[in-house]
Amino acid sequence: VDDMTDEELDLWFANCVPLSNLPTPPPAKECYGQWLTNTVSGSSIISTTTELYAATLCRLVPSNVCSRAGRTPCPATIARFLERAQPPAEIVAFAACVLDALSLRFASSWREAPEVIPLAAMAIAYGFLADKERSSRYWAQGVAEGMVSVRELEAMKWCLLSDIDYGLMRITEEMVAGMLQRMKGTMNGSNETISEDKKCHRSLDLEPWRGAAVWVHGVHTPEPSP
Repeated sequence: VDDMTDEELDLWFANCVPLSNLPTPPPAKECYGQWLTNTVSGSSIISTTTELYAATLCRLVPSNVCSRAGRTPCPATIARFLERAQPPAEIVAFAACVLDALSLRFASSWREAPEVIPLAAMAIAYGFLADKERSSRYWAQGVAEGMVSVRELEAMKWCLLSDIDYGLMRITEEMVAGMLQRMKGTMNGSNETISEDKKCHRSLDLEPWRGAAVWVHGVHTPEPSP
């Protein structure tokens, strides 16, 4: 191949046989109607567990983000997001770890509605951990019911991943388990407060190697091998 001319190389590629004779199936379309019938309606009672999970996610949003936006995320809104999305507790905990890893400089990248921050963290966590893909359109229109646009959600996902240097692989199982315990502690009546100066250092060590992963359309492309 190295000795071929450009014309010979083009001819060679044109005659390459596919690895499989099976066609590549198109992406499955998300059925919002069926999904909505399987979730609770807006008038239903939200469980106490969901409310506490939502409160944890809101509390992990950096305080200076809230000051720039002029308000804090609304726990009731985040609880409705959780009720519609129905993510496993581990995915909620992973999303909380993403929020816990944010640095104080993150506030400079966002000034809009703070509710989109936990929503984007959940979308990232679900896309990273779950086998079935959920698009940004699903989260923006299905879960958030149009409160945010797809473009705003994509921008927030990029801001979150950029701030933690795409370090999703550095969120360990132990971190997720620890976050679950913290959420259970909140459920048991603990009034744990989160110190802003300890947030990033406690969750992720970003210095051992710099991330080079890519996140596109809900799919995480791994970092290149050494």
